[in-house]
Amino acid sequence: AIIAVVGENMRHTPGIAGKVFMALGLREINIRAIAQGSSELNISLVVAKKDLSPAMNAIHAQFFEGGKNDAQTE
Repeated sequence: AIIAVVGENMRHTPGIAGKVFMALGLREINIRAIAQGSSELNISLVVAKKDLSPAMNAIHAQFFEGGKNDAQTE
């Protein structure tokens, strides 16, 4: 499954990729492939189909819920 993280301010904000990788790593979600466009407006990731929903939830929590992640509280 392909997930794209997109945002206009990504090119001016260091650590975006690290936050994505940390959010997925805490949930033990393996990233199979990574691509970032030269415009630095998006990062695309490939994860196993079974991991799509948990990966989306982890990324959403990282960026829209102040970094709250279920794996951090377990």
